[in-house]
Amino acid sequence: MAKPSARASLRLMLCAAGSALAAAFVTAASTAWSHPIEGVGVAELLRSATTTSGAPITLPEGPLEAVVSRYSIAPYAALPVHKHPYVRLGYVMSGKLEVTNVETKHSRVFKAGEAIVEDIDQWHAAKNHHPQPVELLVIDLAPLGAKTTLQRTEP
Repeated sequence: MAKPSARASLRLMLCAAGSALAAAFVTAASTAWSHPIEGVGVAELLRSATTTSGAPITLPEGPLEAVVSRYSIAPYAALPVHKHPYVRLGYVMSGKLEVTNVETKHSRVFKAGEAIVEDIDQWHAAKNHHPQPVELLVIDLAPLGAKTTLQRTEP
């Protein structure tokens, strides 16, 4: 068997060192929160690979921007039929909101403390059926400058 050149040996050592460092970082990252930290509480609210309709979550190609918004929906107010062409995540801070996918007719009520992965590119509407306002925190991930909500104009 031929003896490796000095350059090949150096390349092997660098690859091995890089692999060891990567493994160390992965191990450190995965164990960083394995023990409670005094004064810090973490509660995972949602982990999902699909939207509320069961479709896979996909991101558009290219650079994205995050748009963070706070929605206040008055008692008994409704959002008209609309859709989101890109990923939209929501968190209900207070109140209850019924969201209806007008294509499938499936409705679901989201209440305070629940997270939502909204349907991508599917028409839906929302209504607050209660005497308390609804407060939502919404995060859109979209191409730079893109519209994140499209309102339906035809009936």
